[in-house]
Amino acid sequence: MLRWRSSGGFLIAAALALAPVRPGAAEGPLVAMDLPASGPLAISARACYDRLKEAGLDVWWLREREPQQADREPGALLFNTNAPLAAEQADALPQFVQGGGGVVLVAEGASEGLEDTRRLLAPFGVKVYAGAAEAQAVQLRSHPVTAGVSDLGLVRADLTFSATGLDVLVSQGARPIAVAGTLGEGRFVVLLDNLVSLMADALTDSGPMRLLTQSANWVLAKEADSNPIRRPDELGLSLPAEDTSPGASAPVKLSGTALTELSGEGDRWPDIRHVVEGLLDASGLKWEPLGYEAGKHTLAEALVSPPDLLVLGAVRPYEEDEQAAFGQYIWNGGSALILAYCTPRTVAQLQALNRLLATVNLATTFGRPAGTATVVPGPLTSGLNGWKGAPSGVSVWGLSEGKLLTINGSAAVVRHVFGQGRVIACDATLLLPPAKAQANDGSQVVRDLLARSLGWLVSGTTDTP
Repeated sequence: MLRWRSSGGFLIAAALALAPVRPGAAEGPLVAMDLPASGPLAISARACYDRLKEAGLDVWWLREREPQQADREPGALLFNTNAPLAAEQADALPQFVQGGGGVVLVAEGASEGLEDTRRLLAPFGVKVYAGAAEAQAVQLRSHPVTAGVSDLGLVRADLTFSATGLDVLVSQGARPIAVAGTLGEGRFVVLLDNLVSLMADALTDSGPMRLLTQSANWVLAKEADSNPIRRPDELGLSLPAEDTSPGASAPVKLSGTALTELSGEGDRWPDIRHVVEGLLDASGLKWEPLGYEAGKHTLAEALVSPPDLLVLGAVRPYEEDEQAAFGQYIWNGGSALILAYCTPRTVAQLQALNRLLATVNLATTFGRPAGTATVVPGPLTSGLNGWKGAPSGVSVWGLSEGKLLTINGSAAVVRHVFGQGRVIACDATLLLPPAKAQANDGSQVVRDLLARSLGWLVSGTTDTP
């Protein structure tokens, strides 16, 4: 049950014991909102409030509008992660959702509140990462929350989320910026604030408004066929005709399993791991980490029952039997995605990776200078463009490598065939936005390229594209 009093005894809105109960019991569940009444988020908040009221729900917009009957447990909570409700109810939220409650959390990207946002979302299995600095197009995934949403425009995703075990609702490439999931008997949705923020001249029925309202719709629905809120068309919202154009189909999902080892913790490894895990989640592959310990949970042991894909980075020395097992796995038809990342302090890790890659005739070198990124024409790179000002990093070399992306002529992403197997090797630095805000950002090009490459790696044929 929610703990409605703060530690100091102050109630977050009006005291429940003193809250007015208006004539006639409210028919619908109580929904408590703690969203701003001014600023870009307020426009969607007001639209959400009105839609929920029209649907017959009893809505309490804290500090703004009182409900019909406040002396009861709410069925759902809607709030931004920097709201007073977030601070006062953080410890009680997981139990609330596990017991059947619904929560919609609007994650704010302000740097001063980032750690609080991470702590608030951690019990729901959502990890938060710093995102891109520039506004970019977004991609909607099929889900009840996104039904009829089509006009989100360009979004500045200053935060992104993990998606392991969750439904991705909206993404920028492989980076989820809205996710949904279940915890116990309840449901939750996490939305980036910029997704549901609007200017004062916004249309009365816009994508951000729908996204917020339909998030409340979904978390309140205990079962798919028992929705306490009417569908958008029943509320007078016109739904666009289904887009049946060739480019409108959902991304092709892959089947199979992937084994990952991206256990580096220093420098930019956590962000690299987040991006790669997002690519795997978006692909449909089921993945799990190796969990290596010296002498057990080794790569050699794991390859006794080979996965459809290995995803490996330069993080540790590989044992001799692991090196042999890796070479044999690729030669016999296995596939691997190799992420090479190095700084002047971690050259030994790259050398360790090279000892593994030598078994399949590949190698990497550190010290490639910054320069112009050029996409090499081919089926995997069709429609992708290079950019100027790519950061310095790692080059990839091989006896049969096919260059996919070069920087000043040096290969940074390659396609490689060894025996019956396939390898994609990539300078992982290119997966991340540049450290300097003014620098050109080509990270989305590389993420899109790797997303396509996953299909080539696990397609099951030995012909190169």
